[in-house]
Amino acid sequence: MNLGTLIVSIVLVVIVALDVRYLYRSMKSGCTDCNGSCSSCGTTCKWTSDIEKAKKELIR
Repeated sequence: MNLGTLIVSIVLVVIVALDVRYLYRSMKSGCTDCNGSCSSCGTTCKWTSDIEKAKKELIR
C-alpha cells in the first residue's frame, strides 16, 4: 500500500464516520418519520433549517 492509497483511505473513513454521526444525530432528534412535507411536521427537525439555508443561498 503506497502513501496515496493510505491518505485516500483515511479521508474516506473520516467522511463515512461523519455521515454516520450526522444520521445518528438526525434520528435521535426525531427526524426519522420525516415525510418530506415540513408544513405537516409536528416536531422541530434539522432538515427544516437545512432547507431554509439552501433557499437563502439560491436567492443570492
